[in-house]
Amino acid sequence: MNKYRVLMLLFGAWIGLSLNACVCVDCGYTPVPDAKPIYLSYADLRASVAVKPAQPLLKPAKIYSYQNHLFINEPNQGVHVFDNTDKTAPQNIGFIAIPGNVDIAIKGGFLYADSYIDLVVIDIRDPANILEVGRQKAVFPYDAYQNVPQQVYLGWVDESKGVVVGFNYGSGQ
Repeated sequence: MNKYRVLMLLFGAWIGLSLNACVCVDCGYTPVPDAKPIYLSYADLRASVAVKPAQPLLKPAKIYSYQNHLFINEPNQGVHVFDNTDKTAPQNIGFIAIPGNVDIAIKGGFLYADSYIDLVVIDIRDPANILEVGRQKAVFPYDAYQNVPQQVYLGWVDESKGVVVGFNYGSGQ
């Protein structure tokens, strides 16, 4: 009988510690429950690549040089285009909106970029006429948390609705 009580006490302690493991003591935050995913449909994702006016650099990441231009990735947003003719004063001349873009590469006048699960090919040989020229669908693994902070836990993610681009709290808070 005594062994049974000790085992139950240890089991209860283990369960209690396991349930509390969701709180990140080292990080100083408590995970946010009940987050509801916000989706971008696959059709809208695949129609979203667009050249737009210059935008300010917020969180620049990878930088590529091609001819007299710089292409600077803005994670999950797209790619900034800079005229680098004057190396001492690059000019921000445009932005290529590419939802879910994290990585870029340039070869032979073409910019290759991920867009969540797709590989997008963009002709940059004439920076005044940048154009999407190809797309390979569903070639990258899907990460539903790509645009969601670490402390947020999504409920059920329905991949048939598209890619997750953000979240709402519980009942729309």
